[in-house]
Amino acid sequence: MTTQDNLKEAFAGESQANRKYLAFAEKADQEGYKQVAKLFRAAADAETVHAKNHLRVMGGVGKTMENLKTAIAGENAEFKDMYPKFIEQAKKEKVSDAVILSFDVANQVEKIHAALYQKALDSLGKNKETDYYVCQICGNTGIMAKAIEEGAKSAGLEVIIKKVEEATPADVEKADAIAIGLATYKGAGMPSVFKYVESLRNVPLKNRVGSAFGSYGWSGEGPIVLTNMLKDYGMKVIEPSLRIKRTPEDEGIEECRKLGKKIADLVRK
Repeated sequence: MTTQDNLKEAFAGESQANRKYLAFAEKADQEGYKQVAKLFRAAADAETVHAKNHLRVMGGVGKTMENLKTAIAGENAEFKDMYPKFIEQAKKEKVSDAVILSFDVANQVEKIHAALYQKALDSLGKNKETDYYVCQICGNTGIMAKAIEEGAKSAGLEVIIKKVEEATPADVEKADAIAIGLATYKGAGMPSVFKYVESLRNVPLKNRVGSAFGSYGWSGEGPIVLTNMLKDYGMKVIEPSLRIKRTPEDEGIEECRKLGKKIADLVRK
């Protein structure tokens, strides 16, 4: 191996250590070991310094135009090649559904990243000011949505999944049921989700089946707020809302599938 190869390996190792130690810190907090959590976070910060140094000296940071092109190539490789292969292999090995869904959700998000980077590159120098919202329980609510879809489809229901940024009130005008996911973060959730649900106020939703679901880290209020909003629209809302703490494991995924089947059953009544 050359020194350049060693730098790449060191960069990857330090980057992974940063993410791992932050996850360890979160777990220590949950278990009440506050000082250990502080240690993990301090070490994670140090690993970030190391990683950035390695990346800099190996020439991994160019001008912004070059950096955008590098980012686009990386995201494209992930969602076009890497994750599809990972998903195929996981299915062959018959691993848990949580693993497959984790790969699948990440794959979908990488495609969004690539598009955002491309848009930024295309308008470089004329970029409009835009706010970006990142789910801090990243991907978990998406995993739940996929499992709910599986359950509803297995019960014979036609299902369409849309990201809230792509959805319009017209999308639900002819729907027999709607299920809206929202990850709770800092006692609330993504403003775009609430804004979309508010936009449904004038859609005739009375007596249609409604459901809210989502993952959470601490409190989990988001889906409850959505449930109350849907009830205000006169919907037949499934209660309580389905809330799963952090990443859904096999048991949680099965609960999501059951919710999908329940939605299908209520639609038929």
